[in-house]
Amino acid sequence: MDLKDKSLEELTHLATQDPDNAEIYKEIGNRYFKNGNYPSAVQFYQKALDLDPRFYKALYNLGNTYYKMNDKEKAVHYWHRAIEVKPDFDHAYFNLGYHYFEEMFWKEAIRALQEAARLDPTQADTHYYLGKCYHSTGDLAAAVASFRRAINLKPDDPEYHYEIANSSYDSGDYQTACDEWSIYVQAKPEESKARNNLCDALLQLGRYDEALTEIEKVLASEPDYPPGLITKAEILEKLGHTNEAFDLFTRARSLILGREGWETLAKYVRHCLRRLRQQFGIALLEEGRAQDALREVERFLQDDPDNPEGYELRARILEEMGQLDEAARSRSEATRLRQQLEDPSQATAH
Repeated sequence: MDLKDKSLEELTHLATQDPDNAEIYKEIGNRYFKNGNYPSAVQFYQKALDLDPRFYKALYNLGNTYYKMNDKEKAVHYWHRAIEVKPDFDHAYFNLGYHYFEEMFWKEAIRALQEAARLDPTQADTHYYLGKCYHSTGDLAAAVASFRRAINLKPDDPEYHYEIANSSYDSGDYQTACDEWSIYVQAKPEESKARNNLCDALLQLGRYDEALTEIEKVLASEPDYPPGLITKAEILEKLGHTNEAFDLFTRARSLILGREGWETLAKYVRHCLRRLRQQFGIALLEEGRAQDALREVERFLQDDPDNPEGYELRARILEEMGQLDEAARSRSEATRLRQQLEDPSQATAH
């Protein structure tokens, strides 16, 4: 008797006629699960198990239901019980792997997903989540291989291309990253983050004009998107437009300074601004414009007073101007700041 097409009412009636049929109670549980009535689903899966404690489908579905109810411990328990009854149950291994992935228990996730992939290598999502776990543990080669398997099985899913691009970029394969992000942005042209990543890959490949064309598309739709401003600044710096690059870095810094979650990017922008200001000061000094160079350095030290390279450059400029005592004090401050960076415990009030 095929129960899959029966309504809840029909199944309930069948249960009264055949009360010892565990399959009927499992199907009633499925209907309640589909309708979002999880407590009732639990009740009927349990009835099925009361009749047949080794009914692995009911064990598995009970685990799924508890997962929906946010009782992860019980979910894991019933998935494991389903596997004990049916050791080749790939769906239960996948669910365990996905749960561990969500909890960031990478090793446990990898073990479960590897077993799911061994049992059924045709499921693209299994390889996809394996790839994400490998990436999170730093095994980029394994991540790329897993994402490639997912793509071979399901080439039209843009997320697979996005993730293989991430792993390829982080492993230094910028050409693959560029190719895969290109596929992603063709599918999702409105995704600024992915297009910005594509620009970064083009930048790493030295294809600056293409990168500039792409980043203009990002900023046309989101003119205040900080990563886009930073990427454009990096491209312009490579093209020799340092003044424009400096202005864009400064604008990006103003947008992200003090915003939660942007600390790493703010630190990077600060480093870029330091580098450019250093270059400006050195260029002025080499042109024989020591006074202008000093004015530039003083200006950026007011904005960035913990910059040892700034004080080192200030010392060099002052030496050129013959102000040796002041140069020595500036160099001493540079040394103190470097020591402080190496050992923050040596920081002193001054």
